[in-house]
Amino acid sequence: MEFAGRYGFQHLPLEKFPCWENKEIKEKLTKWSMLDGIRLKAYSFTRPFKDYLHEEFIKKFFACPVVTSTFETANNFKFAPIGTPAELVKFSKVSCTHTTMELFDKLTQNEAIVRQCGGIVQCAPEYVRLLDFTEGGGDQHSDHLELEVNDNLRKTILTTLIPPLARSSELEIEPDLENVFSSEDTKEFLFQLFAHLVLGGSLCQYEDYITQYLEVTKVLYKNLVSVMLTPEEEGLSVVSSIFKIHSISNPAFSRGKNLLFGRQHINNFCYLIVNPYKQICFTFYHNV
Repeated sequence: MEFAGRYGFQHLPLEKFPCWENKEIKEKLTKWSMLDGIRLKAYSFTRPFKDYLHEEFIKKFFACPVVTSTFETANNFKFAPIGTPAELVKFSKVSCTHTTMELFDKLTQNEAIVRQCGGIVQCAPEYVRLLDFTEGGGDQHSDHLELEVNDNLRKTILTTLIPPLARSSELEIEPDLENVFSSEDTKEFLFQLFAHLVLGGSLCQYEDYITQYLEVTKVLYKNLVSVMLTPEEEGLSVVSSIFKIHSISNPAFSRGKNLLFGRQHINNFCYLIVNPYKQICFTFYHNV
């Protein structure tokens, strides 16, 4: 086992992810052009995780030789271990409090977005060109990226995630599509996971019914997030700590280049999900 400072990390290549053995889930992720771009890895760690020391944990994790030799990222559509120990890691903490899917009642009860039968309301195709939408202060500049919007679900997600100043063209937003989710809602991992599935990859074949997105979101969320009964709470509560990793760099080796992604895309993502009780963490990575 390699040790990095006060933490020791061990790759767990035999860790099972039930969602990855689910044929229907894999078929949906393939349809949405995401399966080939996703990498899920598991690691154990030797010292108890303290949330107030999460910055040290994250930096040590991405500097550990065990991690740099097993954590894979994509460049020019080819996956390879990151190789270089991180010197600088930009990240943000992601709220994770939901233990049900009630958050999405805001969609299913809004007939401007989803009909009573579950069908997603279609709209005339619009093409939105995005400017520099890099979140969290990434070092790479994005090219102008054009996204097709042909239903009100995708329109709602895009307008929720991307401020108008990051768009070089405006979407036509009906009043019923505005402010569907609060700013607190969008900070939740459950919402962000759902949004990633709705946006999909570069050759995404979109769904006509919202049920497909909700079912896959539920399965992935259940696999990635740990819950337990705690004395302080009535019922289940989330015990996982989740961090969105925006960029990793090492000026001495990569001249400040973001080592996570070869190019920027709104649906590139990397999460570090920590279970403090089992002393296991997952990396959940996607590259378009």
